[in-house]
Amino acid sequence: MDFRDRSEFPTFKDGDVYIAITAGQTYQLHAVVLRCSSKTLARLLTESRAADPSPKNKADGNAVRYWLELDQTGMFKLKEINNRTRNGGAIRLPDVDNGRESKELHGQYDRLFRAFYHIRPNFDDRSISAVLYDSMGLIELADAVGSIEAISETVDIALMRQGDILFKSIAANPATWSDLALRISSPTIFKEAIVHLVGQWQSMASREKPKLPAVVLELCQKKFAELQVKKKAVEIGILSHYPAALMRAPDSRPSRASYGADIYLWMSLNLVRHWFGQALSEGRGRTAKDGGAGLYRQIGAGGYSYLDRDTMERFHRHFPMTQRAIVRLEEVLSEVKQEIKAFVKDLLVNNTRLDIKKEDTPYLTCCEVKKEDLPWEEKNTAGEQGSLRGRLLETVAREEEKDDERTSDPA
Repeated sequence: MDFRDRSEFPTFKDGDVYIAITAGQTYQLHAVVLRCSSKTLARLLTESRAADPSPKNKADGNAVRYWLELDQTGMFKLKEINNRTRNGGAIRLPDVDNGRESKELHGQYDRLFRAFYHIRPNFDDRSISAVLYDSMGLIELADAVGSIEAISETVDIALMRQGDILFKSIAANPATWSDLALRISSPTIFKEAIVHLVGQWQSMASREKPKLPAVVLELCQKKFAELQVKKKAVEIGILSHYPAALMRAPDSRPSRASYGADIYLWMSLNLVRHWFGQALSEGRGRTAKDGGAGLYRQIGAGGYSYLDRDTMERFHRHFPMTQRAIVRLEEVLSEVKQEIKAFVKDLLVNNTRLDIKKEDTPYLTCCEVKKEDLPWEEKNTAGEQGSLRGRLLETVAREEEKDDERTSDPA
């Protein structure tokens, strides 16, 4: 290849670093870009190691000052530049073309260099498994050459393009995805994972929690404690709620008949309190494995989601009323249920990108993760790449199988 014929990626005329991955995969890039993007390359491409182009080469536009070749270990070695190599002469490279692993490594180097120049890498985007496989390979390489910050946005965007399947995968294994989010400093994936972790906290095995990265564990414990306080306030609020229509002015001196006129409202309030108190005594509130999600969603739905007509029929067997009174009690009970909804409104907010109306999400997703909760500066996850890659690939494989089952189900 005559690298003087082009001035775009992967061959820039003014590039001063010639990189040979294989005889057929070469690059002419800029030392300043490589130094800023990679700690390893910054150590290699020092001014003291740079060759000084001859006046003729400068006049010809040949700016190469460094020559890097990929060795059999998959890392770069700095080669001496002579006139023959400077002018595009034949080069003899190690035999690194054999085997799938070598080819994958070559592809990852191409993605890495593209990321350095903010060019979209060529990920295999046929499925999230394929994208994740390529992404993890790029992360591993970037970690080895000190380029995680340079590829973080690239990987984040590639994963985000997968849409719903990504968010389903995060919900299925938020612990592992939180680890990846830390590694690439992805706000969206990190927030998504934390919301699911906090929602699942009470159903999560106690032996699994210490396995979380320290910053994730600390944040989850903090958010869970905050949410429990919020839920306790909601439960107390529901049990102590009085509709405004029942209240009287302090100086009004209401008669017995005045209070008696609100008999249906008092009965409705008692029914709701009795039902809710019984639900709490059964452990369906904030101490439940689902964190009270099922109970709070019943209240949020209102209508016949609780104290339905069958329940009220059983009530009237013990407390018979005229048909007209039964209808009036049902109307007032509906009004009380509507008022009670306001207490659980904030608990039913969905702060994930998962459609919880379509997906089975038996926990709350109202945890709020703010920008100041992002612990990038405390990130220290080196050395865990292999296990992380395996766990993520297993997760997305399970989610893809579930999607295939849904698609093939005639119902």
